[in-house]
Amino acid sequence: MSQTEIKHLLEKYRVGQCTEEEQALLDSWYLQQLDKPANISLDEIRNAETQIRSDVFKHIKSSQQRNSRKLWTAGIAASLLVFVGLSLGQYFFNKEQKDSTPAEIAYSNDVEPGKHQAVLRLANGKTIKLSDTKTGIVFNGASATYDDGSMLNTSSIIGRNNQIVSATTPKGGTYRIVLSDGTKVWLNAASSLKFPQSFENTSVRRVELKGEGYFEVAKVTEEGNKRKPFIVVITGKQEVEVLGTHFNISSYDDETDSKTTLLEGAVKVTAINHQKSLNNEIVLKPGNLAMLKGSKFTVSEVDTEEAVAWKNGYFIFKSEELSSIMRKISRWYDVEVVYEGGDKNKQFDGVVSRFKNISEVLRKFELTGNIHFKIEGRRIIVMP
Repeated sequence: MSQTEIKHLLEKYRVGQCTEEEQALLDSWYLQQLDKPANISLDEIRNAETQIRSDVFKHIKSSQQRNSRKLWTAGIAASLLVFVGLSLGQYFFNKEQKDSTPAEIAYSNDVEPGKHQAVLRLANGKTIKLSDTKTGIVFNGASATYDDGSMLNTSSIIGRNNQIVSATTPKGGTYRIVLSDGTKVWLNAASSLKFPQSFENTSVRRVELKGEGYFEVAKVTEEGNKRKPFIVVITGKQEVEVLGTHFNISSYDDETDSKTTLLEGAVKVTAINHQKSLNNEIVLKPGNLAMLKGSKFTVSEVDTEEAVAWKNGYFIFKSEELSSIMRKISRWYDVEVVYEGGDKNKQFDGVVSRFKNISEVLRKFELTGNIHFKIEGRRIIVMP
């Protein structure tokens, strides 16, 4: 497609007039542009972003008024992000971007991106390393298979349905878990989920999360059409209670905040104080982010696509500090980050694929002319 045709389709999408075929063309075009430089000024991007954000929140509010449960797909959201660029390619910039373009950047070492990998720990303490050629595991009571239907060695899993098992991703790992009730959980790097093999004979479906996970909770009813609650426990921090919804929780030990972002449905989030009693309850609506610091919540409206970008295969940074960005990169690429000068609070904006080698990700930052990196094995050195 020519640039004129692309802009025409993006404008049609913005006003809600794209056909399914045109949307598919936009999604395909976007995926082809990730490595191409954008030919657009910083002011153009910021002006366009302001307009798009306004349109996004109008859409969210009108959807809530209609009680709509329809989610934007990753492709639609990606096209929305691309429209901010108004031209081919992705754009990466820093708040104090320099006009000059640095010379070609070269690294003597490189690190591959994370992949599908996880370890399953059984109630008897035995561990099973899950296949890195599969993307997820499905539980069906006391048995389990990979999500493509292939068999998993479950001889040691068979036992009582209520036995507690855990799935853990290392740094540089991600995996999808389908629980026995049909609930789907995507685990980000350096995360874990504890859950019973089956929720039978329980009045509440309760799981425990560490790190980051995206949940699509299945609706389950009991006798009398009573819904069975689903509760996610973040040990020592908060509980999230839902009936059937899509949401993301990010609660890493090396982050000061615990974040819950709601995409669909409704959730009740409760802070847990140091005496382990529950307090400070809030109810979220779609598009809400609850940020927990200590035992206090702050709630704001956000672009939910940013919260689940990791699940859809890319990083989105919006006015994000370098230190926060590098923690995400450290977890996904399983690298150590060392600072040798430079401003950790410097802010960056951008979109970049999580499936690129780390050198290609770091190059996006270096092209701003404000930061430099050195790769030494699995150590990333940040320099001014």
